Amino acid sequence: MSSFMDFYRQDIANVLLDTDERAVIAIVNGAPMTIIKDSTKLAELKNKSQYANAIYDAELLIFIRVDELGYIPAVESDMTIDDKTYQVMMVDGDYLLQIILKAVE
Repeated sequence: MSSFMDFYRQDIANVLLDTDERAVIAIVNGAPMTIIKDSTKLAELKNKSQYANAIYDAELLIFIRVDELGYIPAVESDMTIDDKTYQVMMVDGDYLLQIILKAVE
């Protein structure tokens, strides 16, 4: 019998991260991975007072599965997405990660 977490992970992989819908294949740290780039969610978070100062210069919010990325990135670590280097500002989640990034100059 499948557990709730099995169904949860299947839904994330097959529905939320469906490349026929919102997800895209991006090159993350040199490897192709399925992600969602969500500028709407980033704008919403920037408008919330508890996040505004911490992420005011954020440029990108992505969702990615931890099992595809292979690790949970540390805050202030670098990530490369489609040949552009970013610094991790915030990470949330345990299976589906929400990562907020700012460009490295």
